[in-house]
Amino acid sequence: GDRVWVGEYSYLSKKASVPSNCIVGAKSVVTRAFTEEFCALGGNPAKVIRQGVKWMRNRGCLEKGSPEHTSYHEHQRTFSD
Repeated sequence: GDRVWVGEYSYLSKKASVPSNCIVGAKSVVTRAFTEEFCALGGNPAKVIRQGVKWMRNRGCLEKGSPEHTSYHEHQRTFSD
């Protein structure tokens, strides 16, 4: 799919299919076709470990006051304390 992040040392077999807007965790083994978009895959064999995942490469695109903007800044505060 489009806009897919694949973690290092992951293995995707010939029959594997990762839909758009998904994340494959590091060292995961993807052996089948997945159809659900906006999810995180992980494990051996891979399975959906989180749904409704949204990621954005440019944090400047976050709308002020949106749930994503709030979540991002709360996450940043935990690392600055």
